[in-house]
Amino acid sequence: PSFPLQTSWYYPALVIIALWVWAGFWMRGRPRSPMLRWFYDRPSFSAFRQARLHHYAVLMAIRMPIFLVQCLSFYLQMISFNIHVTLGQAIASTPAIMLVTALPIVPVGLGTDQAVMVYGFRAYGAKADLLGMSLATNAMGMIFRLALGLSSAGAFARELADEVQTTEAPAVGEVLCNGSWSRTSESASGATEVATEVYSEE
Repeated sequence: PSFPLQTSWYYPALVIIALWVWAGFWMRGRPRSPMLRWFYDRPSFSAFRQARLHHYAVLMAIRMPIFLVQCLSFYLQMISFNIHVTLGQAIASTPAIMLVTALPIVPVGLGTDQAVMVYGFRAYGAKADLLGMSLATNAMGMIFRLALGLSSAGAFARELADEVQTTEAPAVGEVLCNGSWSRTSESASGATEVATEVYSEE
């Protein structure tokens, strides 16, 4: 009943329009204004200068399923904590919650996430339920990030060990077999070339 986005639907629309204006600024090319040229030529914005419309389309196609899964997960979490919201309200509020919790002002959104949940959904459930759901969500997010970080670290360590073994392996080896010298050299691309020199015994 008192959900903020229920009557302020134009806030998400303004955010979407602002994002498209931002993308259009980079796609239209180098501006004429000296100040805008200075901003446009910043090395930190090279990705925006190289991005084209199909890059944004691919990025949206990748992010949209992830976003829908997050909305559904958020809705089910609310229902499990006896917070009765509609699926549409969960979908409408998820971008704002993700934006606020992603701000680099507190670790993993602790504090900001709880404030958004208690203020935005106070008419749909008790404050204790809202606070408990928000803390449980943060805890599950940290657990999943920890598992993902450990698995990624293991894969990186194995890849680094393989590179070290490949670097330390002898590039040229000589083997004496059946009275002949066989010289084996391995090129950088992994192809192996074998040259054999036969020495006759006098």
